[in-house]
Amino acid sequence: MTLCEELYFDIKFSGKKGDIDRVVKYLKSGVLDDFFDVSSEYFVYADDYDSLSGDEDTEIEFTNDDNTVYIEEVEAEDIAETICSGAAPLFVSGTMYDINDDDFSFYSEKSDAGYINRGKEIKYNEDEFFDE
Repeated sequence: MTLCEELYFDIKFSGKKGDIDRVVKYLKSGVLDDFFDVSSEYFVYADDYDSLSGDEDTEIEFTNDDNTVYIEEVEAEDIAETICSGAAPLFVSGTMYDINDDDFSFYSEKSDAGYINRGKEIKYNEDEFFDE
């Protein structure tokens, strides 16, 4: 699905704090630069996040609700693929939409580097598509 002009996203990562820290570092590393620049403001941590040890379960949101991201055109599937490929140890659930309210919802189970498009329920993994 092609998203145009303005990109909005709300993506939740759930799992071990240590794994979440690695995913945040991955997202801040520039892997999304082909789509948009990642800001530290996009990460919303659970209230008790700092007090947790690395092996405790928690969650964060990766969202730009308060910050419009201006784009020309991007493929939502490409963004989901990039995010989920670096977040395999976590459960990922998210929605992306544009100025026209065209939306793309997806999720990825723990230990899966692919994603499932909620709209089509087709699983992406390693350039192959399988019916669910």
